[in-house]
Amino acid sequence: MWVALQACFRFPEGKPKEDAKKFAMITLGTAFRNFWHTLHKDYANKGLSPKIKFGKIPDAMWEEFKLMKETPEAKALSEKMIEKAQKAAENPHHLGAARRPRYREGKVVFENPTTAEIYERLAQIVDAEKQGLFHPDREKDQLTAAIGTAEHSGHVRGVSSSLPWKQAFPNDPGYRKRDRYKKDLEEKMRAIAKEDVGSTTQHKYPVDDIQVDTPCTPPAPEYAWVQVVKVMDSTCELDITTDDGIEVLGDAINQYV
Repeated sequence: MWVALQACFRFPEGKPKEDAKKFAMITLGTAFRNFWHTLHKDYANKGLSPKIKFGKIPDAMWEEFKLMKETPEAKALSEKMIEKAQKAAENPHHLGAARRPRYREGKVVFENPTTAEIYERLAQIVDAEKQGLFHPDREKDQLTAAIGTAEHSGHVRGVSSSLPWKQAFPNDPGYRKRDRYKKDLEEKMRAIAKEDVGSTTQHKYPVDDIQVDTPCTPPAPEYAWVQVVKVMDSTCELDITTDDGIEVLGDAINQYV
C-alpha cells in the first residue's frame, strides 16, 4: 500500500521517507478502523447493505464481517468500549460552558452535581499532595485521579493528536518507564485470575484453521504474535510498532501485535 501511496507525493531530494511512511501508515490504520466502525454502526446494525456506497465489498466478505461482529466476544468488547466512552464523556478532562464554575458569596459553585463532586475530590487530592500522600506521575495527575478516567494515551494535549511523548519530550528519559503501573497491573491480574478460577473456556484462534503448509514471518526472538483483547494499561508502549503504526496497547484492541 505504501508503494502505491508514495507515488502520489513528491519528497525533497535527500530527505528520508521513513517519517512520512510512518505517519501515513498510522493515518491509514486509523482510517481503516473508522471504516469498520462505520460499516458496523450504519449498515450491519441497521440491516442495510453497504453496496450502494461501497460497491467493491464482496458479498462473502460482508457476510463474514457481520458474523464476526455478532460473536459473543465482539459484543462484549463493544459494550465495554461504549461504557468506557460514556464514562469519559460524562467526566471529560476539559470544561464546557455548562461545567464552568460560578461564584456565590465568595465560594466556587458548580451547577452540575457530578462536577461539584470532582471539585471536592480534587481539593482533597491537592491537600494529600501537600502532605506527601499523593504523587502525580505524568498523565496520572491530580485531575485524572479526581475524575477517575484516564487521559488519551500516549499523546500530547494541546500540541497534536498524533504527536507521541517520545517526540514531544526527546530529552526526557522517563517516557518509557513502566515501573509506575507494574504494581497496579499485578493487582488487576490477580483479580482477574480469581474471577476465572473454576471455569474453563475453549478458545479458537485463527491459526487453528490452517490445514496446509503456510508460509509466515516469524516474530523476533523472544517475542510472539498475540491478539490484544483486554488491556490493563492503555498507555503501555509496544516494543515493536505494528504495520499500521500502532505504538501503544490502548490503540491495539482487537488487533494482533
